[in-house]
Amino acid sequence: MVNVLTCLRHLGIRLVILSSGCLDAPGVKQQLVKLGIDTYFDDVVTSADTTRAEPAKSVLDVAIVRTGMVPHQLCYVDATQRLLAQPTQRASAPWP
Repeated sequence: MVNVLTCLRHLGIRLVILSSGCLDAPGVKQQLVKLGIDTYFDDVVTSADTTRAEPAKSVLDVAIVRTGMVPHQLCYVDATQRLLAQPTQRASAPWP
């Protein structure tokens, strides 16, 4: 995983963690520090930053505002089994 993160960073790709778990942003950042990968991520957006859980559009909007990017510059990657089981449906879905 570190090799992929290093490659993405060298390519200038900005990374933001979206988490709807039980941890707030400082808690997620603390876990990233423990894993030694905190420096690869530009920001952390959690359910505490919005009233909806990811991948809701409001959560993605927070990430967009924080990065200053526009939707066509973004790629959302979800690691849940539900979405991995239906990649073509998710990939063809319109912007949330």
